[in-house]
Amino acid sequence: MTVRKALSAFLALTILISSVLFSYPLGVSAEEENRVTAQTDAAVTQGDYGYCYVYIDDASMLASLSVSVYYDAEKIEAADSYNQIACSFYDSSSTDGCIQYTYLFQGEGSSSKTALFYFSYRVKDDAAIGDTFFDIVINEAYDSALNIVPVSGSRTNFTVKEKKQILNCYVYGNSYVYSSINNEFTVSYSLSTNEIAAGSVLIQYNSELFEVTDVNAGDFFDNKSVDINSNLIGAVFVSFSGTEYGSSTQFLNINFKVIKNTDEQSAIKMTVVELYDLERNKIIGSSTETSVFLILDPSYKGDAPSMSVSTQYVEPGIIVATVALEKDSHLGAGDFVLKFDPSVLEYASLYKGLSPDYFIINEKNIASGELKFSIISLADITEASNVLVVIFNVKHACKGATTALEISGSQLSDSLTNPIVLNFRGTNTVIPPTDTYGDWKVDIAPKCESIGYESRFCTICNNIQVREIPALGHDMKPTQAINPTCTTPGATAGEKCSRCERTTGAIIPALKHDLTQVPAKAPTCTEIGWNAYEKCSRCSYTTYSEIPALKHDLTQVPAKAPTCTEIGWNAYEKCSRCSYTTYVEIPALNHDLTQVPAKAATCTEIGWNAYEKCSRCSYTTYVELPALKHDLTQVPAKTPTCTEIGWNAYEKCSRCSYTTYAEIPALKHDLTQVLAKTPTCTEIGWNAYEKCSRCSYTTYVELSRVEHKYTSQVVKPQFGVQGYTLYTCSVCGYSYKDNYTDALTYIPGDIDGTGAIDATDAGMILKYITGHDVSVVEAALDFNGDGKVNIRDAATILLYLDGKDVALN
Repeated sequence: MTVRKALSAFLALTILISSVLFSYPLGVSAEEENRVTAQTDAAVTQGDYGYCYVYIDDASMLASLSVSVYYDAEKIEAADSYNQIACSFYDSSSTDGCIQYTYLFQGEGSSSKTALFYFSYRVKDDAAIGDTFFDIVINEAYDSALNIVPVSGSRTNFTVKEKKQILNCYVYGNSYVYSSINNEFTVSYSLSTNEIAAGSVLIQYNSELFEVTDVNAGDFFDNKSVDINSNLIGAVFVSFSGTEYGSSTQFLNINFKVIKNTDEQSAIKMTVVELYDLERNKIIGSSTETSVFLILDPSYKGDAPSMSVSTQYVEPGIIVATVALEKDSHLGAGDFVLKFDPSVLEYASLYKGLSPDYFIINEKNIASGELKFSIISLADITEASNVLVVIFNVKHACKGATTALEISGSQLSDSLTNPIVLNFRGTNTVIPPTDTYGDWKVDIAPKCESIGYESRFCTICNNIQVREIPALGHDMKPTQAINPTCTTPGATAGEKCSRCERTTGAIIPALKHDLTQVPAKAPTCTEIGWNAYEKCSRCSYTTYSEIPALKHDLTQVPAKAPTCTEIGWNAYEKCSRCSYTTYVEIPALNHDLTQVPAKAATCTEIGWNAYEKCSRCSYTTYVELPALKHDLTQVPAKTPTCTEIGWNAYEKCSRCSYTTYAEIPALKHDLTQVLAKTPTCTEIGWNAYEKCSRCSYTTYVELSRVEHKYTSQVVKPQFGVQGYTLYTCSVCGYSYKDNYTDALTYIPGDIDGTGAIDATDAGMILKYITGHDVSVVEAALDFNGDGKVNIRDAATILLYLDGKDVALN
C-alpha cells in the first residue's frame, strides 16, 4: 500500500509539471525526420560481451513513447538494461529476441540526440559467423495532446567474428633441490612448445636465502631479442620478442647460491606474465614451482670480515669515532648508516679514510642521530682500512655519560655486483665528567660614571660565570677656545674628559648660513638646468641640484610606403620638445594599370564591362552588372509509391542547370506480419502472411472453417461487466454467451477498483501493457474508448486528471 501511495504522489507531481512543460512548441519540424537509432561495436567475437546504446534524435516533443529492440535470439543473449533519460515514469520488459521500454516524459526532453537506454548482451558460443542486427521498432509515440508523433526506427548491423582457439603452454622446471650455505644449484626451465614469438616471465625467490649468480638463455631464444633483468631484489624478469620461432623448447638455466645457514624449505616460482604467437594470438601459460630444501651446516662459523666503529676521547668535550674495515672484505658497493645518540653527541665534522670511485655522504638525518654514507669501488677493497673518521662535540660533558655508536649496511656487493657479507660491530663509549672555564671576556665595558660586566664559559658544558667591572671616573684634559662656524657651535677655553663628552668650557652658538637666492633654470634637450637654490657667502653650503639635459623625447614614426596618389617616408624619429627629426620624404608612385576584359552576367553570378585596375591600390573603373536571376519553371510534386520513386514540387531554370529537384525513394512495401489463424467452426482461417499498409500487396491464403463442439461455463458478473453462461467450442475456441446477469457497477479508468480515478490507475495501465502480473478491472482499461488498451489510455487519464478536455469511454 505504501508503494502505491508513493507512485500516486509521484505521478500527480509529474502531471503538474507536464501541464506546464507540455505546452511548449515541438522541437522537430514536419520536414525533419526524428529517428531512434542504436550503436554497438562493429564486430563481436563468439562468446564475448558487448553493449548496445539506443538514442533518440529529439525527445522535446514527446509525452509518451514505446520502443522495442528486436534481435536474433539464436545468436544473441540479452542481459541487463539501464534507463538513461529523465522521465516521470518508465517500465521495461525483456523476452528472448526483444527488449521493450515504455516512457511517460516530464516535458524536459532535449532537442539534441539523447541516450534512451542501453543494455549488455553476449554473442552465443555457437552463433553463426557473419552479419546480425538490432532492429529498433517504435510501437507508440504521442505528444501532450495525444497526437501521434512521427518517430521512425532503424536497423544497426554488426558482425559476429569467429572465436580463435585458445592456445596453451606448459612450463617445466626442477621439482626439488637440496642445498646448503655457500653451495650453488641450477634450476632449468623448458616449455611445452617452441611456437611462441613474444612474451615475458617472472622468476621469484627469497632474497634472504638465495642470490642469483648466473642466468643462461636456452635455444628457445634463437632469432629473438631477449632482455634478462637479474638485478631485482628477489626476482628475475625475462622479456622477449621475435619474428621467428626458436629451434628448441629449452628456455632458461638459472644458477642460485645459498647465502643463509638455515634448516628450512623455500620455493622458487616461475610465473608466465604474457605469451603470444606470431599472429599475436594470446597463449595461456602455466606456472611452476621448485621446492628447495636447505640443510643446516653446523661447521659454518660465519667468519665474514667485519666493519666496526671505535671511539677516542681526545680532549674535554671532543670524541673521535673511527669506522674501520677488516682485510679481505672484497667490498665493492654498499649503503651504510652510523647511528649515535643526538642527545649526548653533536656532529661536528668528518674525514674520509678511503678514496673509492664514489664516496657519498648523506647528512640529511644528522639531527636524528643518523649519518649515512654510500661507497662504490670499481675494484674490490681487500686491504684493512679506516673508512671514515667522525668528530663529535659532547653535550653537557661536565656531567659525564655513556653512549653507544652502531654501524650497519645494506645492498652489499663486490665490484662485480656479487653480494657479500660483513659482520657489523658497534661500541659503547664512557665520557668522564669535566669542568673547564676559559678566559674572562668583557661583555659591557665600564664608563666614567657606570659599572661594566665580564663573563667566562665552561668549554665543556657552556656554563657561564658573570662579575662586575667598577666605573672608571672622568679623565679631564685642558682645551683651547673654538671659533663657531655656520653649522657648528664654538666654545671658550676649559677642560674636557678624554672618555666622554663632559666639558667645563662655555658653548658659543653656531653662526647660521649667510644665504643668497639663485633663480631656477629649466633644462633643455641638450643643456642642463637647475631648480631655484640658496648658497652661503661664508661656506660651501648650497641647495643647488643639477637637472640633467632632458635629451630628445623621441617619438617613433613608422614608415609609410608611398602610394599611387600619396607621398610616403621611411621610419623616422621626432622630438616632442624641439624641432629635431630624421624625416625623409618619398614621392608618390602613380597608378600601375592593368586591363581586365568584360564578363557577361549569369543567373547566379554578376558580370562587368571591360575595366582598368591598379596593381598597387584599389583604383579601378570597374562597374558591376547584376546577376540575371533564374528564369524558373514550376514542376508539380509526385508522391512515391511502394515501387516507384517520387519528388516534391520543385523549380528549374530555363537558362542554366539550377533545380530544387530532390528525389524521394520508392517507399518499398510497409509490411505487417500477420500471424496464422487456424480455421474454427464459425470462422475461416489462414496461414501466416504479409500485407502492405500502403498498397494491396499481400501473401494471404484463406483456409475453410470446421464444425463446433461446445462446452458451457458460468461467468460471474464483474465491475461494469455482465455475468453470463459462456459456450466454448472445444475444436476452435469460438464462443458465445447467453443467460446474462446484471453487471457490477464500475468506473471507466478506475483500473484498481478503488472507486476513484487517480494517477495510480495510469501506472497500473503501464504495468499491464508491459506484461507485469497486476490485478486490474479489465473493463475499465479502455479509458478513451478506442477499442484498444495501450499507453494512450494512461496518457488520457493523466490529461483527464489535469482538467484537459479529452474524449472518454
